[in-house]
Amino acid sequence: MKAEQLAKLFHETYEFLAPGFGYKTREASAKPWEDVPENNKKLMIAVAEKVLLVVDTELHKDHGFTKKQQEAYDAIMAGKNPSVDWPRASGKTYLYNKIKEDVALIRKAFEAHFEGTQE
Repeated sequence: MKAEQLAKLFHETYEFLAPGFGYKTREASAKPWEDVPENNKKLMIAVAEKVLLVVDTELHKDHGFTKKQQEAYDAIMAGKNPSVDWPRASGKTYLYNKIKEDVALIRKAFEAHFEGTQE
C-alpha cells in the first residue's frame, strides 16, 4: 500500500466513523478525498509514510525467515511476484497465497462495513 492510499483510506474511514463517536469533523476537511485541501492531504500523506515505515519495521521483526524467504516476503509486500526460491518449493506459494487471502478478507470486511454508505 502506498502512503497516499493509506492516507485516503484513513481519511474516508475517519469521516465515516466520526459521527458514531459523537464527533463532528471540521467542515474544511469533511469532504471526499479529492476535495480535501492540498496542505491537509500533504500532511496526511506524510503521516501515512511514517506509519507505513513503522509497520514495515514491525513486520520484519521476529518472523524467523531465512534471507531468501525475507526477499520473497519483501517482493510480495511490494506487490511483485517473488522470484527467489525457498528451501521448500511450496513455501513461497503458501506465503504469497496467505497474504492474498488476508488482504482479501480485510478488503471484504471493509467493503461490507461501508456497503450502502457511498453515494
